[in-house]
Amino acid sequence: MKKFASLFIATLLLTSCAQVNDDSMPNSPAQATGSDNAAASAPEATMKALDLTGKWKQSNSNSDEDFMVAEIKNGVISVDWNLASEDMKAVYWIGSYEAPKGGENSYSWTSKRDKEKTESALLAAGSDTKEFTHEGDVISFEVSIQGTTKTIKMERAKG
Repeated sequence: MKKFASLFIATLLLTSCAQVNDDSMPNSPAQATGSDNAAASAPEATMKALDLTGKWKQSNSNSDEDFMVAEIKNGVISVDWNLASEDMKAVYWIGSYEAPKGGENSYSWTSKRDKEKTESALLAAGSDTKEFTHEGDVISFEVSIQGTTKTIKMERAKG
């Protein structure tokens, strides 16, 4: 069963995680506001810390049924496979999350896996840590299965 599930996920990764090159997405805060000095004109004292808590959904899946979802709350990030075509939801990652303290627009952190909650999950990552990056309203991280690695991109879930 585990071998079938791994093969299914590997196939899903190869077919559903297409590389997206969207020139309409801003690459910097200046592009997002249309101003080259947007960050310089805002006083540092008024910049709020980046809040990544809430629900996230994979934005680079080619399937409306099969994608990854995440939730950040109470110092924990959890990532699940949402495989509606197989009528299945499975844990991929449960680990630590430390919120950014400053007003930066991009942020990276190393999450430490909660082994107790993931050790029996068939489709969970086996590594002890995972790198997550937030930039331009997108959280990204790498998923590797049977020698194939894809970058998963997530945006805030609507609704």
